[in-house]
Amino acid sequence: SSSFVAMSVVDELDRDTVVVGVLALQGAFVEHVKLLSTILAGSGRACEVRTPEQIKQCSALVIPGGESTTLCVVGQADGVEAALREFLAAGKPVWGTCAGCIILSKSLIEPDGTVSSQLKSFGRTLGAVEVETIRNAFGRQLGSFEGTLRHPSGEQPWEGHHGVFIRAPAIKRVVGAQVKVLATVQHPRFDEPLIAAVQQGNILLTTFHPELSDDPAIHRFFVEQFLDSGRPAKKARLS
Repeated sequence: SSSFVAMSVVDELDRDTVVVGVLALQGAFVEHVKLLSTILAGSGRACEVRTPEQIKQCSALVIPGGESTTLCVVGQADGVEAALREFLAAGKPVWGTCAGCIILSKSLIEPDGTVSSQLKSFGRTLGAVEVETIRNAFGRQLGSFEGTLRHPSGEQPWEGHHGVFIRAPAIKRVVGAQVKVLATVQHPRFDEPLIAAVQQGNILLTTFHPELSDDPAIHRFFVEQFLDSGRPAKKARLS
């Protein structure tokens, strides 16, 4: 892999350096690292992380898309799940995209409204964000689509952003008062717009794949709002 994603970079960093780790167990982690590296140039680093020890070194973490079931299996086997729970409990910024959104959701259902088979198999998600999320809301691979995002009051970078949805989940509803809806998307299968992005404290969820777009606006939002704001970290309430 290229030099900017080598984990030795993290080991050599000064303790005060901002390090955004991208969980590199599967999915489009390389694309996330490239975008974040460009945005952080001169002020921090973005690196692939795969072990609990590497996760602990990070200032913030991105859990990318991919196959959420695989992520659960690998994470539990390698101790990554426990490290993620500790990271969330410490109140550090976390961004989950697609599969990352699924495993960070409090409640998980299938498109027919039944409890997700993934929850039945693995017991629970990380449960950090109080939303109910539909797995594969738009169908399998053939149901992938691209759509225009809308923000409740037209704020950037969400309003008009071009979203890439691949075997995407959808956030059906918010179940916690601390959750802020950042974007919705309309799909012909559904009568009402579906939630595509939310924020709860120091956690960001997006159901789409910003790393597959030419527009780095969502990555810049994460860096500027979650790493540059200087606000105190809020602990996530885990299930």
